Amino acid sequence: MARAGRLPINATTALYFFADKDSDGESLESICEYVIEGKPINSAWWSLAAYDGTGRLIPNKAGRHSFNRTDVARRADGSFRIVLARNARPGNWLPSAEQGSLRLVLRAYSLQDVERIVDSDANQFNLPTIRKVVCR
Repeated sequence: MARAGRLPINATTALYFFADKDSDGESLESICEYVIEGKPINSAWWSLAAYDGTGRLIPNKAGRHSFNRTDVARRADGSFRIVLARNARPGNWLPSAEQGSLRLVLRAYSLQDVERIVDSDANQFNLPTIRKVVCR
């Protein structure tokens, strides 16, 4: 942990959710395009980042690696839609890797009612959906 510069944070401060499969249970692959849709997350701050199969941020010319509570464009109802794809898309676009598997990490800090969430199933957290659109 010292080499990586990570500070331990307990579950009452933050929760991390990892996804390497879409909502249908299929592995996330860079050859595919995905739509990630969600509703407002009841926390002081959250972010959603894309990583390659080795756990590294995906290098890209746009220098874009994540969206968070303050910079994601939202719909009128507060929900968001993010496209994860190799090539740029209008709106909230996260670049994916040229090849290999992908992993998404949702970090939520200072969650409201965190004790209830920690003691329950993560599915009750209202996590975003990850829908495969097309594979090339």
